[in-house]
Formats: sequence, structure tokens, C-alpha cells
Amino acid sequence: MKKTISLVRVVIDFYPKKGGSITHTMELAKKINPHLGNQIIIAPDFGEVCKEFDERFGVPIMRVEFPWFWESLKASGIPVVPLIVWKYTKNVVKEIKQL
Repeated sequence: MKKTISLVRVVIDFYPKKGGSITHTMELAKKINPHLGNQIIIAPDFGEVCKEFDERFGVPIMRVEFPWFWESLKASGIPVVPLIVWKYTKNVVKEIKQL
């Protein structure tokens, strides 16, 4: 029987970045985890750098395809952020439907 998911957290900024809302999401997920039947965090896939963190975090993390060129475009000032977010959102919706 498939386990029912109590809470799905969808984030666009998550580990390996640190600080701000990322830290709040991580702390809240850990503190509330014992009180839920099951939760999952859906976060961008930044590659191998996340693997060890995800395995020891204690709350399941589903990494979703994220345009790898996000940081370079953001830093360049090119106004494509809405397109990148739309692509990520589309991938997240697909994963949620599969859950």
C-alpha cells in the first residue's frame, strides 16, 4: 500500500544555497516531521552536490529537473527568470501528479 503524503513543500531555492527562507524551510521541515505521517520537499536538482545532504537530511527530498544555466542567467541580468521559473514549475506539476 502506498503511503499517504501529508505535506508537500515546493521550493525554488534550497540546499546547496544557504540562508534566509532556505534555512527556515529546512528547520521547519525537521521540527514538524515527527508530527506528520509523511512529508516531502520538492526542490531543484543541482546535481551531485545535493546527494549526500539529501540522504542524511531526515525528510525525503525529491529533486526536480532545473535549468542548469539558472545562476549564470540570473547574474547576467538577462530578464529570463519568469521562463526559468515556468520551466521548473512545469516539472514540479508533473512530479506532483505522479505522487
